[in-house]
Formats: sequence, C-alpha cells, structure tokens
Amino acid sequence: SPPCMADIFRCMGKASRVALSAIARHLRLRSDVFNHLLDDAPLPANEVSSSVLVGTYSDASLQNGKGAIGGGKPTVNGEVEKGLLTLISSDTPGLQVCDPNGRWYLADSGSGPGDLLLITGRALSHATAGLHPAASYRASPDCFMSPNSGGRTSLAYRLMPQGNAILDCSPIAA
Repeated sequence: SPPCMADIFRCMGKASRVALSAIARHLRLRSDVFNHLLDDAPLPANEVSSSVLVGTYSDASLQNGKGAIGGGKPTVNGEVEKGLLTLISSDTPGLQVCDPNGRWYLADSGSGPGDLLLITGRALSHATAGLHPAASYRASPDCFMSPNSGGRTSLAYRLMPQGNAILDCSPIAA
C-alpha cells in the first residue's frame, strides 16, 4: 500500500470519532457514550485495529466486484454497513443512498476534493436502539453504464466496534 495510508487511516479515524460524538450529541446523549465500543486511541504497539481503511478502484468494465464501497458492479437492492459508520472519499460521484421512503438518490453528487460521505451502520442502529437507523447504499448504475467512464477511485474508512464489544442499547432505550 502507498506510504500515506497510515496517515489517511489516522486522519479518517479521528474524523469518524468526531462524527460519532456529533451523532451522540444530536441524539441528546453524552458525546463519549460510544467510546467503550471503540479501540483505544492511539492503539497500543503491535495491536491491530477493529476499524479498516479500504482503497478501491472500480472500472466500468469490471464484472466481478462486490458492491458499492468495495468496488465493481452495482448491487440492485443495496447493502447495509455492518459497523458503526463509514466515511467515504471519492474522486467522482457514484454512491446512492436509500431514503426512508425507499427512493434512491445520488448521495455524493455535490462532493468535491476533501469532502467525506458518512454512512451509518447496523452496529450504530443497534447501539442507539434504532434512533439512528442504518443506511442502505449501492453503486449508482449510471456510474457504470457510461462508456466514457474512466472509473472511480475511493477510500472508505469503516469505524467498527471492538471485537469483544457488547452493544447494549438498554440505557438509550430507557
């Protein structure tokens, strides 16, 4: 991987934790309410993070991809992120998100360099007792149908709970 990936991982990790704190405040919770679910920051030496940074390049000619964030061909029904949240940075638009009414819209149409798209996941939905539902997303079919499409490069940072984290929503539900 490129030498800058460690710096990108660190920066997107900080940004995702700030976003998680903002979500907590929006729900009128303490800003650190989810901290017990996360890895230590910074991580102890030689410890592997639960979170992951994925860099992908999707070309219109690829036929064996695994979904919108992972790259490749678009999925029809969409996918739901499993972690707490995902931050995505792309060089071109191409991600659709499903709204509560079941309509798909291009979520990153106005994105530019330095912008991040935030997608919430199942773990966050469970930890908030459903107050913040998980988002369904997919690659835009238009992104892959254009013969002039040169492809799409993206970085996705998935903020995951620790492997031994207990997602107890009872305090929030109360």
